Amino acid sequence: YYTRLIYSITPESVDTQIDTLLFHVPPQFIDELKPELINYADAIKEKNLMSTFYPIDFLVDEDNLKLDVTGD
Repeated sequence: YYTRLIYSITPESVDTQIDTLLFHVPPQFIDELKPELINYADAIKEKNLMSTFYPIDFLVDEDNLKLDVTGD
């Protein structure tokens, strides 16, 4: 779900997808993450980029609370 919000985007959808993603971010991390996502959205719109991401594999590292997603 979250990979789709970040990597399957269009200039028309990126703002809504970022707002949706930020809704799920713990409050203590929003101030750090939001400016980066706004810059990302601005670049998508400025360059008229589109992207579709299809996850293929997930590697869960429970000890470090990390998830690696690979795909096309």
